[in-house]
Amino acid sequence: MTNSNLPFVLVAENSVIDTITLVLQSLAKHAPFASVYLVVPDSQVNEFLAHASEDVVVVNESIIMPGWCVDRVGRKLGVYSWRAGWYYQQFLKLNFANFLECESYVIWDADTVMLQEFDFVLDGRVQMNSSVRFNKPYFDTYKRLFNQSPPVEKSLISQFMFIDTAILSEMQGAIRKNFSSSDWVDAVLDQLPLSSPSEFSEYEVYGNYMASHYPDKFKMTRINWFLYGSEILPEVRGVDLETLESTFEGFSCVAFERHHRKGLLKKMYAYCVYYLKFGG
Repeated sequence: MTNSNLPFVLVAENSVIDTITLVLQSLAKHAPFASVYLVVPDSQVNEFLAHASEDVVVVNESIIMPGWCVDRVGRKLGVYSWRAGWYYQQFLKLNFANFLECESYVIWDADTVMLQEFDFVLDGRVQMNSSVRFNKPYFDTYKRLFNQSPPVEKSLISQFMFIDTAILSEMQGAIRKNFSSSDWVDAVLDQLPLSSPSEFSEYEVYGNYMASHYPDKFKMTRINWFLYGSEILPEVRGVDLETLESTFEGFSCVAFERHHRKGLLKKMYAYCVYYLKFGG
């Protein structure tokens, strides 16, 4: 399966406004027949409409999760209430099928520029990309939610993921049933021990659920992507897509994450990865 007629879902807020035009241009070029949905805070809809072409659908986030908001998530997080927006955007991605009836869609991080086209499904099997990143609390959360260890030992966090909505709905139903809850998001938040700021990953939970229950539809792969775009190009305003593709030649996509710690060691590591072309 290529990107044709495949919905791409991006959850964004105005911290990505400098990169969102490049991100949308890259999807238009490398996934030209895909439909793109940009989910944003209600107060920022007009701001994003100014940066989106006519064929991009900008959606109020409150439509995706009626009854939920950042503040409601924050009230469940105790001392980590400051992480509410980060958790909320993950739940928005996994609730998109409530807004648009579709068999599948792609979660695409709004700070990530696609540099070349690649297939998400080959020979009927989802190509699940691995990552060198690893955070044990994500795997502990999976075990609490499903009472079993995650089957994939590597991290599945890689800025994008193909979602089968039937499998996703089944997973959400399993979480509700396991905790006798009417709302799977409530159930997830109630299971977090709140001993660290990052204890849930939509990528790790969905990817491992699929690997556990549908191994015949799942295949690990390695798409070479680059996480540290902002270390190589700290400023992207005024940079065109062709320059990015040239700068990051050899990678399938590049992320410009804003909230990670800065420092000399990180910059040195980023340049090593960049020159060795060992992404992820």
